[in-house]
Amino acid sequence: LMLDRNRPDTLLSFAVGWNVVQIATDRRHTLYFRQPRNAQFPVAYVARNDGSQGWCQLTTDARAETYGTRFADNGKAVFWIEFGRAGSESEEGWYARPETCDDKVKFGDFVFGYRLASEDFIVFEGGDIEDTTSWLQYTSLKSATGSGSNPLVIKEKPDPIFAIIGAGPASKNLFAIFSTAHGGAAEEGLYIHGPLKRSP
Repeated sequence: LMLDRNRPDTLLSFAVGWNVVQIATDRRHTLYFRQPRNAQFPVAYVARNDGSQGWCQLTTDARAETYGTRFADNGKAVFWIEFGRAGSESEEGWYARPETCDDKVKFGDFVFGYRLASEDFIVFEGGDIEDTTSWLQYTSLKSATGSGSNPLVIKEKPDPIFAIIGAGPASKNLFAIFSTAHGGAAEEGLYIHGPLKRSP
C-alpha cells in the first residue's frame, strides 16, 4: 500500500493470500478477506495502515458468506452483509468500529442492498424469510451498543432503485426518493420521503 504518492519507495506490505482489498477514505484502515484452511467462505479482517501491522478480525463464522463491504465516508465505521451467520437464514446487515472490529450493531435483516445517507443514517431494502415481500427501511447510525437498531419502514414493495438527497446546512435534512409499480394505480408512482428521523 502506497500511502504517499510522492514517496513511491515507501510501501506498506501486507501478508500473502489476501484479496478483495478496500481502503477507507481517510486511509487509516484496509479491509481484506482471507480464507482459512478448510473454511467454506473467506473471513473479513481490518488492518491498520499506520505501519504497526495491527489488525482485527471482523467476521468469525467461516460458514457464513460476507459481502457488500464498505467504509463510511468518514472512515469511522465499516459495513457488511453476512448471510448464514451462526446458522441464521437471514442476510444480516452489520456495522462496527474498524479500529477494533468491536461494537458491532446489526442494522437489518434479509438485506438486499443498502446506501449510506451522510454519517447519520443507513437506508436499505429488506425482506422476509419467505421472500414474499420487501420493505424500504432506514435506521439511524447509533454509537454501538451491542444491540440491534430499530429500522423504520418507508414503503412496502418498492422498486429496487432508490436515491438519497440532502437539504439544509451540512445535509442535516435527508430525504429518500423511490418508486413503486405495486399496489395498483393508487400506489404506483414516484415518492419522496422525509426528512429522515432518528430511530427510537
